[in-house]
Amino acid sequence: MVKKHYLIIALDVAETAPGIVFKLLIRSLATYSDITLLAQAVDKDSIPENLRLLELHKGVEYWGKAQKKWLKYGSNPRDQRWAEKSFRKYKKEILSDSFDAIITLCSNGYYSSLNLGKIISEKLRRPYFIYSVDGMPSPLPWLGGDSVLHSKISEGLRPLCNGADLFILSNPLMAAYQKTVLPEFQGSWDYLFTPYRPLSADFSLKKHDGFNILYAGSLYGLRRIDGLIAAFRSFLGEKPDATLYFVGEVVKDYKHLAEDLVEKGKIVFKEPTSRIDSYYAIADCLIDIAADIPDDVFLSSKAICYLPYEIPVIAISGANSPVSTIMNGCESIIHCHNDADEILKALERSQGIGDYSDRARLLDIFSPESICRRFREIIEKHIDREPLIVSLTTWKARIRNIPDVLDSIFSQTLPPDKLVLNLATNEIVPDDIQAYLDSHEVEVNRVPDTKVYKKLIPTLKKYPEACIVNIDDDWIYPSGMLEEFVRIHRQDPNHPISGNREIAFHMACHCGCASLTKRRYFGQYLDWINDEVMENCPSDDIVFSYFATKNGYPYIHTDSLYFTNLTPYNPSEALSGDSSLASLGIQKSWRYLTRRYGHPSKSTAAFFFNRLMHWMFEIYRDPARGNGKYLRLFGIEFTLASSPCPKES
Repeated sequence: MVKKHYLIIALDVAETAPGIVFKLLIRSLATYSDITLLAQAVDKDSIPENLRLLELHKGVEYWGKAQKKWLKYGSNPRDQRWAEKSFRKYKKEILSDSFDAIITLCSNGYYSSLNLGKIISEKLRRPYFIYSVDGMPSPLPWLGGDSVLHSKISEGLRPLCNGADLFILSNPLMAAYQKTVLPEFQGSWDYLFTPYRPLSADFSLKKHDGFNILYAGSLYGLRRIDGLIAAFRSFLGEKPDATLYFVGEVVKDYKHLAEDLVEKGKIVFKEPTSRIDSYYAIADCLIDIAADIPDDVFLSSKAICYLPYEIPVIAISGANSPVSTIMNGCESIIHCHNDADEILKALERSQGIGDYSDRARLLDIFSPESICRRFREIIEKHIDREPLIVSLTTWKARIRNIPDVLDSIFSQTLPPDKLVLNLATNEIVPDDIQAYLDSHEVEVNRVPDTKVYKKLIPTLKKYPEACIVNIDDDWIYPSGMLEEFVRIHRQDPNHPISGNREIAFHMACHCGCASLTKRRYFGQYLDWINDEVMENCPSDDIVFSYFATKNGYPYIHTDSLYFTNLTPYNPSEALSGDSSLASLGIQKSWRYLTRRYGHPSKSTAAFFFNRLMHWMFEIYRDPARGNGKYLRLFGIEFTLASSPCPKES
């Protein structure tokens, strides 16, 4: 199995909440893949040996410090300048490698990694995935209800994200929210929970008398502790030896709510520490505080990190929150709102909990092993499992050919995921042919009669994510054809592939008998192939080639014997027998397209130079005349070697 090579962009791969998750995911990919990592803050001691690190320069700006820029420009120009500078620094290393996918790992507020991911994905045109541990931007309540700011950030994020092939969020509710921010996103959606951290054996403090309540994490935004402190005051009447610990960064000054209890040592505020397990060792109850707002999207990392400890958990959150929906039904996790009476009852109830077997399901879901396995499965699914579809059309003069033609497809060494036959709405199918189609589960679509164009266009529009191989209804196909198409596509996924060496107007051409293409190769131009274009362009091969080239995805040829050995099913109807008529159709199509839309090459000078070079010298093969070699020198063709088309044994 060939190892994959991923380019990962992650600003923070250090000992922060998102950085810890990113390190785990990177290590999981590195166990079976090569990784090139573009990162700013890196814990170098924990990165795998087979990882190539390209360190990014400082200068990213948290969105909270740039609100005026977002409100004025709908973006942060500093982020874009930083991304452009970062790309220039490692341009040679990035462009010289062949990556199977580009993956941006990001968190809310630090959007410059998305700027860099967009630049690189547009340059490399490789599958591009985004994974965020947060919703971007934060939902409206987290922004203080500032709808203008929320709208501006959302508008600025859309061009950075809409080009991605896959967007992964940290829970299903967050993914649903992100869809509302990116309504025009055309890629796939998925979710990946953040994992808990394995238990540490380093318990430096011994358990002592009393009842210790622990909140381990920072306090910011909508995470409020006024209800907890009020409940704790009442709880002290029942449990005078209780102590409440807050270990982490406190953005708001809550100490004024309980100055007397702080002086007595009943409430203790501690700075963040790497020895947090020391406090878990003395805890009798763990507190998780999320935002007490309905339909919040953030699943607190603390609730997840608490799972391995056999200690009761009180989860304070709002209605329909991720923690209350995902962890519902677990008796050792008590859910309540930020209400003093509810929290007091939860504290009293926590003293009677001693069975933690109900967490087994959650421990499996949130285990690092499960998260890493699911992450790899998601990535591989979107790289390796592009659906392979074979598409064709036919009409009354050739419909009897269909069983023999399709039998050659069903006998492929790599069978397609689906076989699609597009028929005109008024096309009559004989009963025996219909029985064959039904017994072989061929998908038959009734479409408007656009002649030869209906062979491919309806399938491209119906299956935009698939690799589509179009075939003709008058050829028998060798058994290794699809496998060879897929092999070449994986080597060079940025080009549609023609099954022969046909050159028209010095442009590599779509091959009607067999070509592999995808919806994205045509972009907006697929919609330009309207009734007027079809009426004026009898050669669909020229039309497909023209618009793919215009969109920046020119066709490539293959010299593989799988394609040059194609055998006409009915020689009297083969295109080569109508070469003069076909040539007139090609000429007419080319003239119409170039006069209406200009030359497909972005540079007219480059286009004419390319034409001149092909006219002066070219060696090529022509399947219609056998497996021979031909030389064109200053417009004059010479035969180097010729042979008839061999039939497949």
